[in-house]
Amino acid sequence: MNDQVPPTLYKYQGYSARTLTALKMRAIWFGPPSGFKDPFDCAVPLRFGPVTARDCQRLVTESSDPEWAALIHDRQLFSAEGLPTEAMRTQVEGVARKTVEDISEDTYLKRGVACFSETCDNLLLWSHYGAGHRGLCLEFDTSSPFLNRLHRVQYSDEVPEIDLVEMTLGRTQKMISLLLTKATCWSYEREWRAIHSEARTVSFYGVDALTAVYLGAELRAAEKDVVAHLLHGTPTKLFEMRRSTSSFRLESRLVEYTPYRHGASPNV
Repeated sequence: MNDQVPPTLYKYQGYSARTLTALKMRAIWFGPPSGFKDPFDCAVPLRFGPVTARDCQRLVTESSDPEWAALIHDRQLFSAEGLPTEAMRTQVEGVARKTVEDISEDTYLKRGVACFSETCDNLLLWSHYGAGHRGLCLEFDTSSPFLNRLHRVQYSDEVPEIDLVEMTLGRTQKMISLLLTKATCWSYEREWRAIHSEARTVSFYGVDALTAVYLGAELRAAEKDVVAHLLHGTPTKLFEMRRSTSSFRLESRLVEYTPYRHGASPNV
């Protein structure tokens, strides 16, 4: 799969005081995964692969932790020929499982996640995350520094398997897959994620990072005008989403806007 980050990504939001404040401040919220609607999202059940005798040998010979390396001299854990015993395999599996479980819980409770999509005209995304087409969709330039660690969400019918020994050796970022794997039914979202080390964190972006804002097809004229005022004088383009007259899809129209003048109709 091509994991090259697209030049632009989109974030759907409802129209609210919180959304407008964030737009004014150029801020993105990294929320806790525990608040997501999908009960599996960032809470993927832990599925461990088997630990073999060969895995145990790799662990004691390749680990930088001297405590693991010292176990090779324990006659209860290794035979005279230097081969791992069943007791060693059981011990490695138990310690590795506990380590991964602790990391998983820490990941679910403490990481912050901001979600984006590759598309701005998906009917379902507008319905689910754009407040029934009464919200906004923000377009971001992915070269912006605040988006320097984007990850593509993977979609699967199966829970990813975790290699306990590789995790213990610290050679893989496999745990990040617990934040980036969703059921296949969500694949229409074409999602990318930015992950912050702390949940409930606000990240600020520069004025050039927000390249466009799309107004929902059902957003009221007065609400469109408020968004237009917030964007006036910035390089951010403004588009309206409209129903196509020939198919079940949305079309965008670039609009011009000027500050509201008392007694005049908003130019949006």
